[in-house]
This record gives sequence, C-alpha cells and structure tokens, in this order.
Amino acid sequence: MLKEIPWTRERLRKDEAIVKLLTNKKQWDGNKTVFTLQELTDLAKDFDSANRYWRLLTARHTELQGRDYKDKIIYEQRKILDLDYEMGYNSLSRLSKNL
Repeated sequence: MLKEIPWTRERLRKDEAIVKLLTNKKQWDGNKTVFTLQELTDLAKDFDSANRYWRLLTARHTELQGRDYKDKIIYEQRKILDLDYEMGYNSLSRLSKNL
C-alpha cells in the first residue's frame, strides 16, 4: 500500500489508510452500523498491528516516508501545548511528597 498509494505515507492520513486497508480485508462496505464486541476487538488488534508495521516500515525505508514524516516533533509540541500538559509534573509532585 505504501508503495502504490503515496497519500498513505503521510502521518496525518495514516489512520485513514489503515482503516481502509482493514475494512477491505474484512469486506465491510461502509454501510455496517452495528458491530459485535468481538468484531471491534479484532479490529482494534488488527489496527494496532498495522500501525506498528506502518511505523516500522517508514522508519526503515526512508523512500516510504511521507512529506510530513520529519514534522513529528512539531506535531507533538503543538499537541502538548493544546493539552496544556506540563512535562515532569508527576515526577516533581512525587519528589515534593518525599521532602
């Protein structure tokens, strides 16, 4: 998929690509609105495996990396700011309890 369909290499569209791959594998046509717990569990496991495999392939083969591959740090920093996350907060609070 990464070789034949270039948009699947983009980090921001990775989830969409994996879902399309899995729905084709499961032969779901997009009209199904009710899933059993077992189907959702299987889908979650397959998605997790496919996500790990995608990251492994794009890390090992630079020609399969999308244009936004090197922007990961920027996206992470933006998300940290959006969430108002404080780095090291838990370790500092544990340290203060020991004082």
